[in-house]
Amino acid sequence: MHAFFLALVLFPQVQRRAQAELDAVIGRDRLPTFDDRPRLPYIEALCKELMRWHVVGPVGLPRSSSKDDVYRGFFIPKGSVILTNAWAILHDPETYPDPEEFKPERFLDEDGSVRDDPALSLVFGAGKRICPGRHLVDATIFIVTSSVLSVFNVTKAKDENGNEIPVKAAVSISSGTAV
Repeated sequence: MHAFFLALVLFPQVQRRAQAELDAVIGRDRLPTFDDRPRLPYIEALCKELMRWHVVGPVGLPRSSSKDDVYRGFFIPKGSVILTNAWAILHDPETYPDPEEFKPERFLDEDGSVRDDPALSLVFGAGKRICPGRHLVDATIFIVTSSVLSVFNVTKAKDENGNEIPVKAAVSISSGTAV
């Protein structure tokens, strides 16, 4: 959720558009529910962009090759440690122009419907060892982000003189997760 609040502070236009969608679809008299999800394509795209923009496990869990193999001319001996670099894949500028920018629109088609992106599944790993909690995470991100956007305006902190404190989006690796 750190990435969510960081995105709202750094890209206030995203917050405004998401709140406008929430106001238009559900109004201001109640909180969003899971039943509202199909009618909130921008919120859905925002959730997808959150997972792409700041990947929680940028290199996933290590795997081991079970036999000698050759991939694109590279020899991979049995027992080699293999990592899936989800960060590099989800920040490839050819696939995601301006990858450091937070742009939920990249997950919307021209008609406003949500675009599927199979590469996003890498956030949860791959194969038979894919994260068993991925559906819970997806649902939690939706309900928390839509609820926060329904009731709060997230802004930059201010110093004792009332001036906004600058915020930088810095990514570092600590304990194996992007922060």
